[in-house]
Amino acid sequence: MQKPRRLKPEERAFLRSQGYTPRYFLLLKKTAEGYEFLEKHTGKILAIWRD
Repeated sequence: MQKPRRLKPEERAFLRSQGYTPRYFLLLKKTAEGYEFLEKHTGKILAIWRD
């Protein structure tokens, strides 16, 4: 697993558009197909694929 990092403004805007609150997430991985975020409090991984 990669080291989680803070979100950039573009990634925060993407999470908001998907209906999530960005302050609860860290970025694990960004690829051409989508993102993987780590939820800070529960440690669950949220994978979202781009349209």
